[in-house]
Amino acid sequence: MLQNHPSDSYNPKLNFWEEFPTYKAHPILGDIYRLNRSRNLQNSSKFMWLLTLCYDRKSAMFSQPEPDKWEASSEDLFGDPEFMVKLVEDINSQKILTFTAAHNLRTIISAFEFTLDTPLGISLRLLEAKLVERTQFIQSTTYSLDDFVEKGGRNVLVKGTADQLDKMFANTAKINELVQHAMDSLVTASTSSNKGGGNASMGDEDKTF
Repeated sequence: MLQNHPSDSYNPKLNFWEEFPTYKAHPILGDIYRLNRSRNLQNSSKFMWLLTLCYDRKSAMFSQPEPDKWEASSEDLFGDPEFMVKLVEDINSQKILTFTAAHNLRTIISAFEFTLDTPLGISLRLLEAKLVERTQFIQSTTYSLDDFVEKGGRNVLVKGTADQLDKMFANTAKINELVQHAMDSLVTASTSSNKGGGNASMGDEDKTF
């Protein structure tokens, strides 16, 4: 199976739906096409290019923090840096596009990611997300030692965070190695598939498709 990379053809002047017509048949993403084809086809195309900028692994923005790439791509494509933030808060807040009430922005993003990656690629995305979450947790936790605090007239032991943080730091190298191994496997699998020829199939990569 091949990975699908719309970013290879990125050009917001082109109609995304014409460049990648199979997306019209997708059970979730196809709704965006159908609901906007009579009036807002250009804007729905821009929205799909925005998803491409943010979530295609080959995009220059892919590795950026989500708030940063949302802001940059929203400003570039819609002239509104808060375009995606507003959609997260209310999927129908942007009147230039129509979305079905059955799906929120996170559901749409997830569906798009599944069209891009093989199962191995999806697993890597989940692993990377957990690594980011873990890093944020470490950064937000301050070092503290065990201490005794007086409560109800007696000293009560309050455990510090130092021991747990040290263990997390010690395991960081192992986790990074796991992520790197998954990335190497993904590159190897993609290279092998490319040598064999053929095109990516959303049906192969999206088990709901």
